[in-house]
Amino acid sequence: MKDLLIIGAGASGLSSAHFAKKAGLDVAVFESSDRVGGKIQTSSIENCFDGNNPNGGGQLIAEHGPLGWLDHEPLLQELCRDLGLTPIESQAADEHRYILHNQRLVPLPLSPGAFLRSALLSLSGKIRFAIEPWANLSDNANESVWAFAARRFGVEAANTFTQAICGGLFAANPRETDMNAMFAPLVGVEHRDGQITRSMRGFARRAAQSGGTAICTFQDGLEVLPLAMAESLSGHVQLESPIDNAHFHNDAWSLYIDGEEVGRGRNLLLTCPAKTTATLLRHLEPSLIDFADAARGQDLTVTTLVYPEIDLAAPLHGFGILGSTDPTFPIQSVQFLHNSFSTHTPRHCAVLRVMTKEPQFDTRELQALLGLPAKPKFAVTHTTPMGVPHYRVGHAQRFEKLEDRLAAWRGLHLGGDSFSGIGINAAVRRGAKIITKILSADS
Repeated sequence: MKDLLIIGAGASGLSSAHFAKKAGLDVAVFESSDRVGGKIQTSSIENCFDGNNPNGGGQLIAEHGPLGWLDHEPLLQELCRDLGLTPIESQAADEHRYILHNQRLVPLPLSPGAFLRSALLSLSGKIRFAIEPWANLSDNANESVWAFAARRFGVEAANTFTQAICGGLFAANPRETDMNAMFAPLVGVEHRDGQITRSMRGFARRAAQSGGTAICTFQDGLEVLPLAMAESLSGHVQLESPIDNAHFHNDAWSLYIDGEEVGRGRNLLLTCPAKTTATLLRHLEPSLIDFADAARGQDLTVTTLVYPEIDLAAPLHGFGILGSTDPTFPIQSVQFLHNSFSTHTPRHCAVLRVMTKEPQFDTRELQALLGLPAKPKFAVTHTTPMGVPHYRVGHAQRFEKLEDRLAAWRGLHLGGDSFSGIGINAAVRRGAKIITKILSADS
């Protein structure tokens, strides 16, 4: 019998297995597909365009899911040390991020002073923003991102920034997104300090001192991480193993494929999407089906475009476009990869990573905005179904109540991003926390 059975070999499942094995637990990971990594998927493309530009060409590292993780996460640093991996950091500074506002690219302000100088707000909007320290507090646990921003910074600031941030990062509607679930640290700052701008000044000061917040990945792409974790777990990861049933009996969990038991363990961790989790546990907790429906998110399409620099109207500087203040704009965000990870892109080329909700988009949307030629020299597109879960208002409370009900089943844990925390940092933190909880229960 295993100490821990894990369903799903994405970032959360594999990092959980890594920390479990490091703590001396006997673990088995079951993955339904033929590869590890989940939403993390990297393509390495040689000679990615036809060579019309004599100074261009070379290798392209294209990320079809997450681009990387934010630095300063101790658990990821520990994980990389354990695996003998050396991350690389993005090169573009934070002050070169833009928001698309009224068909113009406007720099994203990152400090209270920059907000007050920004062209994104009118004079009245800036005055309202400036009195944030005296805004009313709220004990509403089910506040939307937009409602939180409007209460703290005013309606104009809420309309401008929450759409760009929620839409750009998570393909979500800020009026429907749960503030406590999506941005819990900011809620914590409000409860601790009674205001937000003081912390913004501190963040801006620390960012300036440290050179900004970087995105981390690897020379050969982000998929290096799950592949290295799987290799370190050799013999403990089973691919093409679509678990279709889970039962708890005789104080242990059993997993089945087509009626045949394939694993038995004292603890069970599900890191698969909420819909899959609901199907597996439907006989234990029927309310999971409603939870999964509420957390249903958008498909994520990533299109990587390559243009020779000589064909551009002007150089593209900075990290890229964080998002748009217009909710009808078809493009979610744009990253200028040639600036952030130049070793991942062909020399003398501009490489754009475009994220959209729809599987196809018209590149003419970007031509006038960025001075691009009519067609890229190379393009590759990948769509991840339900790539970003949506934490609708009330998500945090729904998950808390769900965990309380599932506590009746000993050793059962939920670790997918449909439940808490989006991104690589959150996945690894979640995995480490669950293993700590398992170890505490066993001691």
